Amino acid sequence: MKKKIIGIIGIIMSVCIFFTGCGLMDKNVVLTVNDSVTTRPEFVFFLESVKRQMISTMPELEDEGAWDTVEIEGKKAIEVAKDKTMEQLMLTEVTAQKAKELGFELTEDEKTQVSDQRASIVQGYGGQESYEKEFLEKNGLTDEFVTKVLEQDILLQKVYDYFVEENQVEDSELEEYYNKEFVRVKHILIATSGLEGEELDEAKAKADDLLNQVQNGANFEELMAENTADTASNLVTSPGYVLTHESNYIQEFKDAAFDMEVGEIRMVESVYGYHIMKKYDIHEEGIYELNKEVVRGEYLYLKFVDELEKWKADMKIEISDSVYKSIK
Repeated sequence: MKKKIIGIIGIIMSVCIFFTGCGLMDKNVVLTVNDSVTTRPEFVFFLESVKRQMISTMPELEDEGAWDTVEIEGKKAIEVAKDKTMEQLMLTEVTAQKAKELGFELTEDEKTQVSDQRASIVQGYGGQESYEKEFLEKNGLTDEFVTKVLEQDILLQKVYDYFVEENQVEDSELEEYYNKEFVRVKHILIATSGLEGEELDEAKAKADDLLNQVQNGANFEELMAENTADTASNLVTSPGYVLTHESNYIQEFKDAAFDMEVGEIRMVESVYGYHIMKKYDIHEEGIYELNKEVVRGEYLYLKFVDELEKWKADMKIEISDSVYKSIK
């Protein structure tokens, strides 16, 4: 759940260390949920995290200028990142308000945990003075903001755990969701990262040759074990990748996985190289059981998001369009 909602601990412990921000010192409010506000610098902080997530599946966005030129479903990448950030922040703030409504508070042990996490961040900056000048002051943030976010991570987990306890699901619901939403693929990855000229041509020739072999009856799993650069799936016994439309994979890979028929073999190209893909039956014996807890987590999260929409209806939410549009 921590990763699903916003991954706050991961954001604080990693983005704090590398975030340089835009030097914005204004405190313009971009989002208000009841009595809780998110300022422009705070929004930019979380935006950087979302951009990192997007870069993991679209490496071409490593180039800062690409955010204004690359389009995703007709929208500039930066606008997509801002929309994702707003969605995640709203989800977080609504859940935090629900925690207050339910009377959830931090235990003494949890308060100590927050204190220790904050101390780790300060240490990462080389001490209190550097932490204040290089992170907080430079980016228009406050120490209270950091503490709030660390505390929210714990409170959000409490709300989610409460929701799960109150909303048990039947195995039949999970199987129906699994059958409808999941697909399974394996691939032989011929990596091209860092290659150019003759080496790149050789990689393409190798990929074409392997594709020709499997299309003419060669054993896919054996060729995968011998040739793939993806060590996470190079075992013949591996079930492959079991994914949904929401799974965090590169778009070309995911699009092909859902477009292909079971048994079909196809090659797609991405920034990582050439993927010779084969689609497998999601209903093969043992595959559902192997992934049951992943399916449960995905399904409960979707139900949780639906519940959040109901909670939102009872809260006062305001977005400052002028501040939001000015963020680049």
